[in-house]
Amino acid sequence: MNDRRLGDEQGPGRGICPVCEGDDLCELSVRRSPPLLRCQSCHLAFRAEPVYDIVDHRMGDDELERLGAGRLPLYMAALENLQARLQMGTLLDVGCGNGLFARWMSQQGWQVTALDSSGHLCHHARGSDTRNVVRGLAQDLPFSSHRFDVVTLWDVIDHLEKPIPALIEA
Repeated sequence: MNDRRLGDEQGPGRGICPVCEGDDLCELSVRRSPPLLRCQSCHLAFRAEPVYDIVDHRMGDDELERLGAGRLPLYMAALENLQARLQMGTLLDVGCGNGLFARWMSQQGWQVTALDSSGHLCHHARGSDTRNVVRGLAQDLPFSSHRFDVVTLWDVIDHLEKPIPALIEA
């Protein structure tokens, strides 16, 4: 991957890191749109546009299924790690996407709640047998504190304009 340094021509909001507020950003060369930006100070990689713009308008159901299926080895490794540390319990999957992880963890015996900010993705997750799907924002979770034993955020942080409030909330 090649980095391309951002200049002032990128416009407002794109030239500041949402974590450290550094202005030394590089654009990562990837085929996806919008591109990932990398802060040279804290090394955070993030997108300047919200993820629901990408999913609702550019990704079809078949593409979402392929994307989720490609992540299954990561999900299996996470399950092994969780089972080594915890008994089965409650799990909140923030940014559930198509609901594959939530559905898979439910099949393993976990009590799962899936949350996404995208209506399209919530609909897709419900349509693929993910049981408890809620539309909401990562930085303002509609649940009481300490309700879940585990909170996951798969491929979420890089899509948030301000990730720190979402991490504090989780």
